[in-house]
Amino acid sequence: MRQLIKNDVPEEWKKRAKAGLCPVCAKSKIEFAKGMIVYCSVKCRNDYISKYEFWNNLRDKILKRDNYTCKNCGINDENAKKFWKESTEELFKDFCAKEKKEFEAFRNKELEILSKRYEEEYNEIMNDLLLFKRIRYSISHQFEKDYPIIFSYSWRTPAFQVDHIKAIMNNGDMWDSNNLQTLCEDCHKTKTKEDFAEKKNINSVKKI
Repeated sequence: MRQLIKNDVPEEWKKRAKAGLCPVCAKSKIEFAKGMIVYCSVKCRNDYISKYEFWNNLRDKILKRDNYTCKNCGINDENAKKFWKESTEELFKDFCAKEKKEFEAFRNKELEILSKRYEEEYNEIMNDLLLFKRIRYSISHQFEKDYPIIFSYSWRTPAFQVDHIKAIMNNGDMWDSNNLQTLCEDCHKTKTKEDFAEKKNINSVKKI
């Protein structure tokens, strides 16, 4: 199976992260720029991220580099269209004419599918609950404050996320599986607020 993400993060950086230091430059938390939690600066964060390479990004770079042209036969969109027009257009017309009955059968089948899909869409729009599920994200900013329960995630199948039991911002281990737990989206939001409150308390104690 193709590996989709290449990880070149140095082991030393991982050790620094576990020790609560900036993974890239080893600065301590008190040296971090304001608002930075895991890395001391935006530069270090970007340096860390640069150690990951995603296949999709690399693939797109190569396609652009090669101008979306096959390196073996030289075909691209432009000459493919030209080949179609010059070599196959008449053959295709002849094929469609000879198999007109079959094409009509295919067309009727596609129209039946389209009609069924239209009916399903119509019924969904006319049902208040189904319509709500369909548009809830686009209208949440209008109503979420007045109807928090309606716009929460608990009424439907929850979206699960992985949370650090002891938050990274509070010197929790980023990679230790024993420091990870599954939370639903609502609980994760609540836990994150608690983590920020804990960090604030820790900083207050340090100042005293």
